[in-house]
Amino acid sequence: MVHKKLNMKANVVNANAEDTIRDIIKIIQQKELVFFVGSAISFADPSKLLSVSQIKENIIKALCGEDLKKYFDLIYSNESIKEKINSIRHEEFIELIYRTIGNLAIGALDCLKPGEPNPNHLFLAGGLGQYFDIILTTNQDLLIEKALKINPLNITEQGDKIYKNGTLIKLHGGVEIPESVITILRRLIRGLPEEREKQLREIIKEKHVLFVGYGGRDEDIFRILMGSECRGIYWNIKPGSKVDEQVERIFDKHKTKFFGFEYDLNELFEGLASSFGIDISFQSAFEDISLNLERTFEDWAKRVGDDRFNILGNILKSIGRYEEALKCFNISKKNFQRFWKQNDFSKNIL
Repeated sequence: MVHKKLNMKANVVNANAEDTIRDIIKIIQQKELVFFVGSAISFADPSKLLSVSQIKENIIKALCGEDLKKYFDLIYSNESIKEKINSIRHEEFIELIYRTIGNLAIGALDCLKPGEPNPNHLFLAGGLGQYFDIILTTNQDLLIEKALKINPLNITEQGDKIYKNGTLIKLHGGVEIPESVITILRRLIRGLPEEREKQLREIIKEKHVLFVGYGGRDEDIFRILMGSECRGIYWNIKPGSKVDEQVERIFDKHKTKFFGFEYDLNELFEGLASSFGIDISFQSAFEDISLNLERTFEDWAKRVGDDRFNILGNILKSIGRYEEALKCFNISKKNFQRFWKQNDFSKNIL
């Protein structure tokens, strides 16, 4: 199998897209490919999944409400501050909230529960069992599961779905199983549990792995890929987008078997579906769920209560806005003192 590489120094976009896709098709036919998909596969209609940056923005907006709108404006009217917020990994951002309010933090991810599968999910569902046995994903939504249209034989504690025709591995858990997400949040610094890491290494060993819609910023996945014994790494890159530094380091480590190619991911899946005769047509009312999602975030913020001031304080602190963070902490302190005084808990203390 010959890959035509482009002469682009220090650039992970090193392979001709059309030639690479033809090679990917051959590898799929040989049942030697593992799909690794990220959140970007879910942005197209009718799914319209929120991006990581949109989830952060909605969380912060809901936490600020009307009374603290000035902090929302501070963040999203200043490109430098906004960039700092967006540089925080999704799991790190949720973990920051989790450290403040515990399991209630997972409610912020209820936005991932609705939505309909799009053609990308339908291709993966149609190919599972026929052309590949395993799909790897860091996505916590339920869109691939919805596309499969059948109940799994088993659901593991980690959120994996085992079907008669294949397995969906949810590396960062699933939103419908809060504990699977909480486990990941508790291990952000240490990485995946030892058994999980071993499982992933075995899955991709001696296989070709195609990364689609995945930015490559997850430290736990990065560590495994740096020491990977897979046969080939095919990395689909959004045309014109910036490649994360960790992907560049993976490229430097595995230059002889790394093939980075720019191609629209929706067109990529459409082409693969056509090559394998997989039906990806869908019927949808294209319901605008944006208002429902806004309500979802607002309802979650109400459940959080006055702890929202501490969460905002920790978010502002994490990006170096210490003065504003202190003001948020002080609001929380004053509210607690007022609550304590109004209820006069001191009478119950012996």
